[in-house]
Amino acid sequence: MQKNELEEIRCCRCGKLLAKGRAEVMEFKCPRCGAFTLVRAKHPSAHLPVSQGSATHAL
Repeated sequence: MQKNELEEIRCCRCGKLLAKGRAEVMEFKCPRCGAFTLVRAKHPSAHLPVSQGSATHAL
C-alpha cells in the first residue's frame, strides 16, 4: 500500500483528519470537538463512516 492510496478518515462533526488508511471496524473520538466517528467496511475494499451524533460526513 502506497501513501497516496490511503483514505482519509475525518471527524463527522468538524472535519478534523483523524487517521489515514483502511479499516474494517474502528471508532474514533475527535480530540478537537469530542464527537465519535464509527467506520465500518461494506466489503474489504471500501468503508462507510457512520456517525453516532447528529452530524454526518461522507468520504
